Amino acid sequence: MARSFDHGCRSTPATREITVRLTVAIFCLTGIFAALNSALTLSHASNAIDLGSWPRLFLVPSALTAGMLFDKLDMRRVGMIMTAVAALSACALFILIGNVGIRASAIVFYLGSGVFVVFFTTTYTKLSAHMRMHELWPSMGRVFNNIGSMLVSAPAIALIDYGDLLGMIVATIVLLAGVAASLLLSSGTEQIGCENPHENPRADINTENMSQQDDARSSEATSTPPAALSLEEPLKRFCQAYSLTPREGDVVRALLTMDDSVSDIASALFLSRSTLYRLIASINKKTGTASRTALITFFWTWYNAS
Repeated sequence: MARSFDHGCRSTPATREITVRLTVAIFCLTGIFAALNSALTLSHASNAIDLGSWPRLFLVPSALTAGMLFDKLDMRRVGMIMTAVAALSACALFILIGNVGIRASAIVFYLGSGVFVVFFTTTYTKLSAHMRMHELWPSMGRVFNNIGSMLVSAPAIALIDYGDLLGMIVATIVLLAGVAASLLLSSGTEQIGCENPHENPRADINTENMSQQDDARSSEATSTPPAALSLEEPLKRFCQAYSLTPREGDVVRALLTMDDSVSDIASALFLSRSTLYRLIASINKKTGTASRTALITFFWTWYNAS
């Protein structure tokens, strides 16, 4: 991970927003899965079905598939996947409380659970690079998941026992709306971990060539002032001067403060490498620069002139 965030780093507003949204999403997803698990447990206890252990086998392929996908996709697409998983799990719960499709609901539960575990593990692991006491954050997804399970399981069982199907349906829809709102919506035009969706930065970039050029040039940017200098105010004015979005501002900050590889910077910003290149291309277009190194040099030239 990026060295700049290793010791008592200062989180940015974008990072704090991502943290809140991920936490809300995890609580809402936990609520849906805990309710579905409670319904399956009650069905098993009432001898409606003998689940056995075979549905657990679906955890393996779902977790492996999610791991490979999440490693390649940016957070916006991951959010779409998790919203779809939540919607499918909600449908499975509605079917289950209607006493039909119990086996299908069990399969959906274990498939979705594998994806969910990979989701909160990988997102909080990436988030830890931005946080103080970063050693604690990779496990926080599991912590929030367990807390959510404790809070939801008892009310869910009570609603099912009392036969309050309408209450269960309303609660599930509210949780599903929370997942969608936290993972798909955002303030202004920003998406979690993704560039401004209303812009159309250049996509015809040879990412492999740029990666090699940027890695080779990273040692050339020697005009950076002392590390103790706060970038917040000059960076804010720079973004205003060149109409950069908050997410593009995060990219500029990372390029100025980190000498890591492109892959590491993309990981620290919760971006795929291709998304990072698209953001850099958009910034280059707005500032009239042609490369990562030129952008860094341009910023410090602008800074000294201002």
